[in-house]
Amino acid sequence: MEEFHYDPLPIDSDTPVIRLVTLLPGYNSSIECTLTQVSLLDRPCYEALSYCWGDASKRQTIVCNGRTLSITESLYNALRRLHDEHTVLWIDAICIDQSNDAEKNQQVPLMKNIYEAASLVLIWLGPLPIGNRSGLGVVRSLLNAKNAQEAQDDHRSWLVLTDAERKDYGLPGLLKSVTDPAYIAFANLLEQAWFTRVWIIQELAVSQDAIVIEGRHNQCSWTDFITAVDYAEKMKIPPFWETYGPTISIRNIERARLNIKNGDGTPLLNLLLFYRRFNATDLKDKIYALCGLASDAGPDDLAVRIDYKIKTADSYREVAIQMLRKGRYLDILSVPRVPGHSKVGPLPSWVPDWSVSDLSTSLRSTTVPWFNFNATPKDAAYTLSQSDDKSVIGLAGEVIDNVSEVGDIYIDSTIGHNTRIQRFKGMAKHEAAFNSWEKIAGVHSGTKYWPTGENILDAYWQTLIMGNASDKYDATKQQFHQWKRLHPARIPNLLSSNWLRWMNLPVGLYVSISGLKAAFGHGYQHGPIVAFSKKLETTLHRRLFKTTKGYIGIGPRSLQKGDAVALFKGGMVPLVIRSLRDKWELIGDCYVHGIMHGEAYSAHMCSVLWIA
Repeated sequence: MEEFHYDPLPIDSDTPVIRLVTLLPGYNSSIECTLTQVSLLDRPCYEALSYCWGDASKRQTIVCNGRTLSITESLYNALRRLHDEHTVLWIDAICIDQSNDAEKNQQVPLMKNIYEAASLVLIWLGPLPIGNRSGLGVVRSLLNAKNAQEAQDDHRSWLVLTDAERKDYGLPGLLKSVTDPAYIAFANLLEQAWFTRVWIIQELAVSQDAIVIEGRHNQCSWTDFITAVDYAEKMKIPPFWETYGPTISIRNIERARLNIKNGDGTPLLNLLLFYRRFNATDLKDKIYALCGLASDAGPDDLAVRIDYKIKTADSYREVAIQMLRKGRYLDILSVPRVPGHSKVGPLPSWVPDWSVSDLSTSLRSTTVPWFNFNATPKDAAYTLSQSDDKSVIGLAGEVIDNVSEVGDIYIDSTIGHNTRIQRFKGMAKHEAAFNSWEKIAGVHSGTKYWPTGENILDAYWQTLIMGNASDKYDATKQQFHQWKRLHPARIPNLLSSNWLRWMNLPVGLYVSISGLKAAFGHGYQHGPIVAFSKKLETTLHRRLFKTTKGYIGIGPRSLQKGDAVALFKGGMVPLVIRSLRDKWELIGDCYVHGIMHGEAYSAHMCSVLWIA
């Protein structure tokens, strides 16, 4: 049988033409389909598949228009599951000629419209794992438990319910909670690769309706799925303690859907920051996949050019330049940098490398409501200059101080530590970071912090949380002192099943739950220690520093002694830069206590600083 070849689409036409797959009925071992061209203007009836491509080296063959077509094993498994119930589909790997960059450039901008127009989006999470237990099997039980609790106006978590109450609500008891296969299967399901793909954000966000499918006979609506996930995480049922990261990612996916539903526009930079940890096979898609959701990516604003023929580094640079030219502030320079780990080759330091993930929080992030700094005036417009080769930019700014001391990096002590010894080492590093910070800041000196006149300890705790004013000053101060009293443990993440593995299961559960109740009290979810610990999340993967003049601040993890702290017109937050003789390297943004609201800025002292 001959190999399938695509008939070209009318790329230059104003009519949005796409291809649709029609799966042919049959129960034999082969999958057969036809591929036809249709116009979106004709409102064709079809469903759209959302799935993970999987390992590209694992291939299967189907028959398309009477000829053989090679697809990934992941897609092949999906088609075998769908072909009896869902016949007309849009599938990216088949409906777009992936070997034709010109066609991809034309079709990718249509993908928002394609998923919007689909009658249903099918989320394929893959076949059942070994053991044949579906992760979706527990969804109905969780929904029933949630409804039962709400009927009783009971807002307590699983941790504080008695075993009898758990049983009444249909929830697992104390000893069964971490061994129940149904709950374990659901927790494992949240680790599926689909939840990490950047393209699925748009695919789900713009959908009219969506269902989640696993294996041959298991499915539920997306609404039921996200409700069950949210309930399980909030209840802190033990199998979900360790899925804190995945449940956050899932809620972030849902957030995009709600923003679209509510008509809330989101700038591209905010989307790039928010979904930076999601993955893409083609690293240009880290940007392109979010353009359809962005309020400012269109031709009248950033005018992002979808071009699969250019290098990924060039696409990143193009977008950065457009953001600097069109933006009111220098927010693109506050994107956390990850030096030395690029997957796309060398980039100027002012160009964010979206190919790598970073857990740091930008001080210009709109997802953190108290990040409302104006270290330079909001009306201080900047002028952008560029070198002839476009690799160096010039901006008006002033170096106000230099870094004299640098503390350790604050990391989550429970991440990436698989053995007991590694976990204790992680906790030791966690504790060492705060010890080094207290020493650098001189918190036990009893002196005043000269830039503000405050007691040094008060300046220190405000620096730790980078000016978080979400609670009143006195309340936050009390939270800090209660948190500090647990100094030997810091309780970096008591809600982690890592603690259970340090000891046998029943004892581990008892110690963990008893510890939570003792530390946080009956309302542990809203206790002062948890409140301050949550404020510290924006400081993760940063380090405390002190300057020559005596300022203390929180800076990027690659900060070094001798780096400069600078203020730029339009910058809104201080930036750390490193001398390259006649130019500067951008290291990242920083919080400096006492200058975040214009106290150190002087417009007449600014001159052009060139950043390479």
